[in-house]
Amino acid sequence: MSPFYAHEIFVSLADSSSPALRKSIDSHNSEEEGEWSRSDLLNHSNRIRYIISCHPISDQDISPTSLILSKLLSDEQDPGRMIPLETIAYARLDKLLATIIKEGQEIAGTIAYEKVCVTAVSLQKRWKERFGSRYVDMSTKFLCLAH
Repeated sequence: MSPFYAHEIFVSLADSSSPALRKSIDSHNSEEEGEWSRSDLLNHSNRIRYIISCHPISDQDISPTSLILSKLLSDEQDPGRMIPLETIAYARLDKLLATIIKEGQEIAGTIAYEKVCVTAVSLQKRWKERFGSRYVDMSTKFLCLAH
């Protein structure tokens, strides 16, 4: 598969303004209980990781990621809203955080990207504290849950 074709697939898979992803974010911004859409989170995670691996990411592309990570970090304060480890594994959010942090250390990004990096580091730290070795070992231990 050509790199261009692969890029087109990922771009069309999970548009940043996807109504389902936006609804998922909005439901978490309201007072009502809402659950994250695992498939939308997975599509977004895959899309952003792919974009970051290919070229510098724009503020427009990173904006939904910023909203999602900020909300996930805020949800860590409320035990009833914390995202389960299985959803983190399924959506590869651990890999998304690692990619954002690694890229942030290697290049000088925009202010928006730097803010996302700070949020990613904080969220990664929270998840490591909450899940311990289960988070660190997730790539191998929870691989079956991700499919």
